[in-house]
Amino acid sequence: MISVKKLALALLVVLAATFTANAQDARAKFTLTHEVRWENATLPSGNYTISVYTGTVPRAIVSSEDGKRTSIIAVARIADYSSSCKSSSVNLIRDGAVWDVSSVCFNESGLALYFGAKSPKTTLANVSPQVGSATGSQ
Repeated sequence: MISVKKLALALLVVLAATFTANAQDARAKFTLTHEVRWENATLPSGNYTISVYTGTVPRAIVSSEDGKRTSIIAVARIADYSSSCKSSSVNLIRDGAVWDVSSVCFNESGLALYFGAKSPKTTLANVSPQVGSATGSQ
């Protein structure tokens, strides 16, 4: 009987940790004025929503607002909370004729996600936080 109680307690702890680790940390809308490369995917110009989850692996789910275009899951190399995000933005760098996403900043939460791009950045898309969903407690 004691081992059943211990097993049930262990299961509850694992479930609680799983749901806590996958909490949504930020959500925002942004517009791309032209096609960009994000990791191994290409996003056409248009309006997008980004949802950020910083569990054991920081990741961003990017979906077109109309739901008919490209959606991707991008894994950030670094997720950092700092005051360096002066404005919410999607930061791009130019690689020849192609633009790559280098980072995303959320100024309300201070979250910055950094992706694979390695050159100096240019901000080309401003992020608009959605009401009530910029922090991870939801």
